[in-house]
Amino acid sequence: MKMHLVVLTTAIFLGMACVSFGEEPVLRVEPLVQEAIARNPKIIAAFERHAGLKEKIPQAGALEDPMLGFGVVNLPNNFDFNEEDMTAKEVSVSQKFPFPGKRSLSEEVAAKEADAGAAEIEDIANQVVKELKTSFYDLSHVYRAEEVARRNKGLLEELAKITQTRYSLGQGIQEDLIRIQVEISKMLDDLIMLDQKKRALAARLNYLLNRPPNSPVGRPEEFEFRRAAFSLEDLQQQAAPMINVKAFAN
Repeated sequence: MKMHLVVLTTAIFLGMACVSFGEEPVLRVEPLVQEAIARNPKIIAAFERHAGLKEKIPQAGALEDPMLGFGVVNLPNNFDFNEEDMTAKEVSVSQKFPFPGKRSLSEEVAAKEADAGAAEIEDIANQVVKELKTSFYDLSHVYRAEEVARRNKGLLEELAKITQTRYSLGQGIQEDLIRIQVEISKMLDDLIMLDQKKRALAARLNYLLNRPPNSPVGRPEEFEFRRAAFSLEDLQQQAAPMINVKAFAN
């Protein structure tokens, strides 16, 4: 009966722990890429610049606004419009016409500038995606390295207990115990360093995704390295632009 009570109490405690703290969300690289493209400030600013350049294309080929003018001729010093018969009021409308071909040339130049803006979007997006993927895989490596360090630390602590027991029984030497304790201390330093690196990479991801700096990021998904054979055509396709800028710009 006591055993059943202990098991039930333990299960309830573990369930409460999962509810209270939960598990880290799993990070997947492709959804992060899409979020970065949609929310990164540099990419958004590039899209806005491109939209502004596109709006200038029809304006560059349009005529200047007509000018409406008002004037008075032969007005006396006393500003009496009825004193002189030659006093007259004038209303004029003027319109500038550029040299033939200048409007189409200006419109072509504006279109080229818009194309350059589209290329800028592509360059910035590719750079952001590159930084995002680098940070993602670096964070994944840190998680794996942390797991290995914790596992090795646990093994060394078990070995330290065994060595301590052997030493207390006169079957071991103190130098072995000291060496193990030194290695455990190094593992603790490694874990501190890995935790700092993990926090820095999480902050970098939040910056690229335009999230608050201290937002929880999550744990990168598990993945396996597989050997793959690439053809020249496959590599050319992978070297193509990462996003379709025209799809976003239109």
